[in-house]
Amino acid sequence: MRNNINLLPVELRKQAAGKRQKNILALLAGLIIGSVLLGFICFFGLIKFFEYQYARVETDYMSLMPKDALEKRFQEENAKLKEEVAKLENLQQQRINWTMILQEMNSRLPDHMWITGFTYRNDENIAISGLTADVAEVGVFIYEMSKSTYIKDLKLVGISEKIIGSTILNEFELTGTLHKGSE
Repeated sequence: MRNNINLLPVELRKQAAGKRQKNILALLAGLIIGSVLLGFICFFGLIKFFEYQYARVETDYMSLMPKDALEKRFQEENAKLKEEVAKLENLQQQRINWTMILQEMNSRLPDHMWITGFTYRNDENIAISGLTADVAEVGVFIYEMSKSTYIKDLKLVGISEKIIGSTILNEFELTGTLHKGSE
């Protein structure tokens, strides 16, 4: 009969047993952590695999789908896009190019004449008010604006003297309409 005889003293035998238990616990903790990590990797890998398979099945389904249904769907999308483009073109056409209008007004404005107000109403009527040193300059401005590609039918509504400090100026108001092409 074989019996194991442990010749180590009792204190060392207890320490060896404690070290063995710690080593076994550390090994078990490592195995548990490794298993959890491996489980996460497998889980997320499986999710990616199923996403790939789903995309492949969807493309296969689309190729098997009747051509008429695909054509109808594309025609519906095309009609929606054409409708959106038409709306955007309509908005673009309704937009007024104020920069060009104001630049042209400025280029035709006599030297001693200042525009102090410009009003636009949705019915395409405009009102221009301002100051001038000489009444004749209002007539020159109306004549020059008659050549405008943006504003038509510019008419004098009224003119009156206004004293600003020691200077006498003429305050005027004009009305007209925008050309259809200026929008």
